[in-house]
Amino acid sequence: ALRREVLEEVSLPVTQIEYRGSQTWPFPASLMLAYTARATSTQIEVDGIEVADARWFDRPGLREASSSGEVLLPGRASIARALIEDWYGGTLP
Repeated sequence: ALRREVLEEVSLPVTQIEYRGSQTWPFPASLMLAYTARATSTQIEVDGIEVADARWFDRPGLREASSSGEVLLPGRASIARALIEDWYGGTLP
């Protein structure tokens, strides 16, 4: 299902999928599932329906974009933030 969703939403094939955890999400009574995967291409095409924007960042670029407010990171309590900071290798502003 993850492979299909990523392909549908950003036209990106992925491999090496690894389940990292889950988190309950209060609205609308949802469960957020966290995975990591390896992209087999760098070409992204957003579907414009479920995803409005998708970009690649290197670590310095992500730090700069989050510091400047260009990119708003998920809240510190979210598993999404934990995945990002795990990849980054530390805490982001």
